[in-house]
Amino acid sequence: MNNNLSYEVSHVVITPRLIEFLKQKPKGRFTRLEAYFDLLSRAMVKKPLSVLPKAASAELLGEFDTTVTELAGDWAWQRATVRDFLSELSAIGQLARLILTKQ
Repeated sequence: MNNNLSYEVSHVVITPRLIEFLKQKPKGRFTRLEAYFDLLSRAMVKKPLSVLPKAASAELLGEFDTTVTELAGDWAWQRATVRDFLSELSAIGQLARLILTKQ
């Protein structure tokens, strides 16, 4: 392997089709990378946020609502593991969260 090679990447295009292709695997526990791809995939889908009043709802790209329980079920993780993962993504600037409590 030649370690003297130089690579220049001008841009990377991530499409929903690419994300779906990369995350396909048999049912089972997600890796952190797969969980991150799943978050990206969810963020790329335009849909109204259920947390907004219907009169104020808008289709927003890059924002979505979910629950820790939903993610834990989809990823086959413990809820505490999901919370830790989301906190770490927030800490490194990859995720902004608005945490709502049930009323």
